Amino acid sequence: MPKFWPSSPGASPPEDRIWEKEPDPRIKWALDLMDDEGYKQETLLHRLLWPATGLVQGVLGCRFLNGMGRKPFYANIPFQTFLIVSSLAFWEGLRKIAIHRGIENDALTRHYIMLHPEKFPEPEMKKFGDKEVMWEWSPHRGGRPGMVGHPNSDY
Repeated sequence: MPKFWPSSPGASPPEDRIWEKEPDPRIKWALDLMDDEGYKQETLLHRLLWPATGLVQGVLGCRFLNGMGRKPFYANIPFQTFLIVSSLAFWEGLRKIAIHRGIENDALTRHYIMLHPEKFPEPEMKKFGDKEVMWEWSPHRGGRPGMVGHPNSDY
């Protein structure tokens, strides 16, 4: 964890670290829903989207600067390489910060659930045949009012 972030596990005294204790049985179901068992799911698109954005930004930035300076297409190759690599590194850093922010938000949510178990009652199980799950449905097949088959027709 970078040093400039104020939150760290050592910031709380040991008696206030409720996340290290056994959770209340009333909220165990909620914490089990949030548990990813140490595996963060990251799609290939999400993994490659941030660096690809940096790559496109670096390439287009180089082409734009060469075009504005009326230079040939492949002029100033060392600067282009530097700009592309620095743009890739910048966007990869933003991706890591976004992942860390998501982890901190999950930890904050778990902490809130542990502090306020009375606000998270376990939901009752319902079946799809129950009236609360399946509402009454009336088909609306279009057409003009007054036509045969329209819900507002008198026929």
